Amino acid sequence: MPHCSLEEGVAIGNKVMIIAGELSGDLHGAHLARELWNLKSDLTIYGVGGPRMGSLGIDLLYDSTFWGAIGLTGAFRKAPFLLKALNKITKGIKDSPPDAIVLIDFGAFNLRLAKKIKELDIPIIYYFPPGAWCPNPERAMGVAKYVSKVAATFPESARVFQEIGAEVEFVGHPLIDIVKPKRLPEEVFKNLKLDPSLPVVGLFPGSRVQEVKLLLPTMMKVALEIQRREGPVQYVLPVASRAVKPYINRILKKYPQVAVGLTHGSSYDIMQICKVLVLGAGTATLEAACLGIPMVVLGKVSYIDYLFLLCKEGKRKPEFFALPNMVAGQRIVPEFIQGDIQVNKVVNEVITLLKDSSAREEVRKGLSDVVSKIGSPGVVGRVASIVMEFLT
Repeated sequence: MPHCSLEEGVAIGNKVMIIAGELSGDLHGAHLARELWNLKSDLTIYGVGGPRMGSLGIDLLYDSTFWGAIGLTGAFRKAPFLLKALNKITKGIKDSPPDAIVLIDFGAFNLRLAKKIKELDIPIIYYFPPGAWCPNPERAMGVAKYVSKVAATFPESARVFQEIGAEVEFVGHPLIDIVKPKRLPEEVFKNLKLDPSLPVVGLFPGSRVQEVKLLLPTMMKVALEIQRREGPVQYVLPVASRAVKPYINRILKKYPQVAVGLTHGSSYDIMQICKVLVLGAGTATLEAACLGIPMVVLGKVSYIDYLFLLCKEGKRKPEFFALPNMVAGQRIVPEFIQGDIQVNKVVNEVITLLKDSSAREEVRKGLSDVVSKIGSPGVVGRVASIVMEFLT
């Protein structure tokens, strides 16, 4: 694929621009690009993404690996840089318009971009729209008036967009297609030098620096207490990005009593060998659901950000925050948020799932029901077909 820049433009022909903020968007952007090339091999794809999109030869105007922020305070810190990027990308689009633009998640940035280029009449497909689980009608209206079509990944999201008369298609959640371990469990145990006879607990604090800072210390205290109560348990922690590795190492050094195996391999390979996962709220909870792995979910932001969220959501504050529970409409997996994250409470839930096979089986059944609600295989292909409709 030819190199391009905002100043130089891209090769002549059908051009699709993908704007994927942070790592989860990069994952979905990469899979979508592959599927688009399967449908039209001479398609030029460029835009904003991370290492997965870059590894496919997609020309990245910006690497969004470090774009992710949690809450109001995190957004303020990154605002000056993102504003410059927004203006530069907007200028590039106006100077050399693509034939279609796919926005993936990252609503605070992507919606502003959509507003700025609305007058150009470029087809815009929003994949993972803001409030992807279930946006309120006002927010859905704010998306629909700037985009050509919404590819909704949750049934509740599709329902809300349909009710306001938006162009929307429920495509399902692409993790149904994506979450597939690459190696057999025996290979993973061998490569990580783990003992198959001992239980493995996976620690997944998240892909953002702030998530690691807020959640990993608690996870390590949980691991230490489980070790004290139950004896030998093996811990593994996939490093989500190069941005978080220094912070992970710094925190782990404070808990030398607990051996944690760090890995840069496929997180799905790691999940499949775990008896229980302790993870931050987010995409990883649905990934674990697709694999049927019991989990305990933690959600934490800064105190100021939490107050802001409470004020923002008001009466619309969801009953649950772990995605499997939100999809199910009931408590499928244990979840703890903010001040409710207490080491003993989390330890008790993890030990129950480690020792009680009937409890694990009940969780697996609930997770299976969750997966059945988020669509059927072929999701990425359906999204690619939507994009292709605007190119013909």
